[in-house]
Amino acid sequence: EESSPYKTCLTHGLVLDPQRKKMSKKLGNAVAPEEVWSKYGADILRLWFSSVDYTSDMGFGDEMLSPVVDVYRKIRNSFRFMLGNIYDYDDKKHRVSYGELGELDKYLMHKLQLLILKAREAYESFKFFRVYHMIHNFCVSALSQFYFDIMKDVLYTFAPDSKERRGAQTVLHDVLTVLVRLTAPILSFTCEEAWLSFPLGRPEKSVFLSEMPRPEPSLQDEGLASRWDRLVEVRDEVLVALERAREKKMIGNALESRLVLYSEDDNVKNLLKKHADLLDQLFIVSGVELSNSKGDLGEGSYAGEKVDLLVSVQKARGEKCQRCWMYSTSVGLAEEFPHICEKCVRAIRETQTNTNGR
Repeated sequence: EESSPYKTCLTHGLVLDPQRKKMSKKLGNAVAPEEVWSKYGADILRLWFSSVDYTSDMGFGDEMLSPVVDVYRKIRNSFRFMLGNIYDYDDKKHRVSYGELGELDKYLMHKLQLLILKAREAYESFKFFRVYHMIHNFCVSALSQFYFDIMKDVLYTFAPDSKERRGAQTVLHDVLTVLVRLTAPILSFTCEEAWLSFPLGRPEKSVFLSEMPRPEPSLQDEGLASRWDRLVEVRDEVLVALERAREKKMIGNALESRLVLYSEDDNVKNLLKKHADLLDQLFIVSGVELSNSKGDLGEGSYAGEKVDLLVSVQKARGEKCQRCWMYSTSVGLAEEFPHICEKCVRAIRETQTNTNGR
């Protein structure tokens, strides 16, 4: 019986020069692939092909590769950050169960499941440019500008074996294993390098012996995600207020500030009250106060554009902790640690206790 020797046939357009003219040796505008990978590396070339709509003709040149190089660095740096922060994490010993993770950790895991679902759909329909944009956006928006930024304090200043730090490492481990596998069909060499760099073991010897990740319904929480999507909107407004305070020379960096927040929207009020203990961490400031009176904010408060919110940026109270750099009135209360805050004193004592107990 006659039949095609393949299940699917995928066609693509021609690769043209930057002026969209046909490449030829006669015109002197031909670019050999080895010229590109000897200068940029093979993964940059692969990443460029994944970024374009291959169903039509594609213009190609150095100016087209420049933005792709920047995207590659973002993805690679995300891998490096995660690898660097799980250096002492053993998944068999230190894993924190999903139920014990913080809400921020669970929120990122929810977003990761959505990425897996959409990336698999894009791969299966050969929409590689969608995978390119999804992974880049996740690395920038969900990781670098959000989770990494917020969790640095936990990763760097909490006791090594604290539940918060081990929980963050659990999330970084899981995000990294997913991202490396999702990206491997495109950035083959980089992903294999990252896979072989796992500090304390990996499931398979090669990323190409592992399976493409599948979304886990148990790690999705629409209610939590809805709340945190709203918190992210609040955070965006706060970041604008902090930037304006910097422009006015009121503060140097966000840790030099404390915030007073006020809203007439009951939903926003309840949301902020529910997460009051997390707000200084979420906004990366040295204190947050929720006010019931607009008069407590004073003049010059920032009014949110998308959220009913007034933000007053004020100088932080207390002294600067030499360990975590946050300002606190508890700095110096412990005689043996005169230059650090109460939170850091607890972390040091917990570390000492755990070390002595081994």
